Order: sequence, then C-alpha cells, then structure tokens
Amino acid sequence: MAIMITGGTGFLGSYLTRHLVHEKGITGKNLILFDRYPNKDRIADVLEQVILITGDITEPTELAAAMNTHEVDQVYHLAAILGDPTSTQVVSYMKVMCDGTLNVFETARVMGVKRVVYASSVAVYGRASFRGKKSGDELDEDDPPSPGTFYGMCKLYAENLAALYSRRFGLETVGLRPTPCLEWDGVRGVRTQAACYRHRTFTTWFSRSWRPWASRCRCPRTIQNRTGFTQLTRPKPGTVR
Repeated sequence: MAIMITGGTGFLGSYLTRHLVHEKGITGKNLILFDRYPNKDRIADVLEQVILITGDITEPTELAAAMNTHEVDQVYHLAAILGDPTSTQVVSYMKVMCDGTLNVFETARVMGVKRVVYASSVAVYGRASFRGKKSGDELDEDDPPSPGTFYGMCKLYAENLAALYSRRFGLETVGLRPTPCLEWDGVRGVRTQAACYRHRTFTTWFSRSWRPWASRCRCPRTIQNRTGFTQLTRPKPGTVR
C-alpha cells in the first residue's frame, strides 16, 4: 500500500518526501506525489525514486484516480496556498483551501484510505486567543483558536472537518501545527544551506498582525527582516507567551 502527499513538491512536501525516501526507505510505487504545479527541481535528488502525478485537489475525480490506481492507504495533505488572498482572490483561494481539503477527506473516506495526516498552522490562534491572559502567560493547545486571517480560518476549518470525519466515519486523522525550523532567504519555498535542524537552530515566523506578541515568545532575541516577518530564534517548540 502507498503513501500519497498532496503538494508533494511544495515547501513542506519536498522535505517530507526527502525524509520518507532517505530516512524511511519508502520509494517507487509506495510514494506518490500529487501536485498541481510540480516543481521537479525541489525534489531533483529523489525524483527517480517517487511517482509524480500532476493533479488538482479541487477535482475529486483526479484525487480518486490517483488513490485507486496506486492503492493509497495513507494521505499526507500538505497542498495549500500560503498567506492570505487579495480582495479579488477570496473565492478561488477558499476553493483550494476549504473545498480542496474537503475533497481530500471525502475521497479518502470513499476510497477506503486508513489515515489522513494534514497540516494545520499556529495561525489558528489570533489576538483574541490572548484574552484573559496575564503578561507572561503562555499559549498552548488548550487555548481557544481565534484566527484573524483567511489562512488561519481555513486551517481551523480543516481541524474541525478532520474531527468530524473521525467521529462520524472512523477515519483516522492527525493534524499538525508545524513550527518552521528553516532559515529564511527572502524567496518563498527555497531551501537554504543553514541546515538549522541539524544545528538545532529553530526559527518561527509571525505575520505583521502577530508582531505585538513577538516579544512574548520564549526566545533570546528577535530579528526584523525585509520580508515583513519577525524571526524568533530558539523558541520553545509549540510555545508562545
């Protein structure tokens, strides 16, 4: 049985692909990358060891064909649009982020997939998540999500959808709110040579709306950079305060 990664050549997908190939020995017909805009350069070192399919998560028939043809029993749903849409892109954005996610879960259910692992985000939290907290208090997974962006709202929708599919249909789902651990080089989705995971240099990123709380993160310093993000070095994983 095979693993399928939506957004398999994307920023997160390419790292997961490389990890599964190099660390887990999962290759060939057992590793399917499903991507609307395949970026072969990102996975050039493992391209010959995976099956790459051009497909769109907004098209259920394409998802079903891939899952059926390759006997997929696990899906890693990483396909997404990073950031918020412009005022003219909201509908098309929601079609990918919400409808596309629904298509992944529903197709997985219909095709008998056992497990769906999906990427959520710390963006499910927002300003309101700090209400009632004192200075120095931490945010954790028990605090109420309150997204202030379309991106965060779509990720929270995915969490609730997954929970419903688990309760209603028995689909095993796992949601992750990943914290990036990569240096930023000013170009979205491009890997750097920092290899910060190996060197234990962890970074996380908050958009402009999070800057008032940047200093509340457990880390020794903050760095403002030209991309409009605040870099927080060595935070405690999963903790904001």
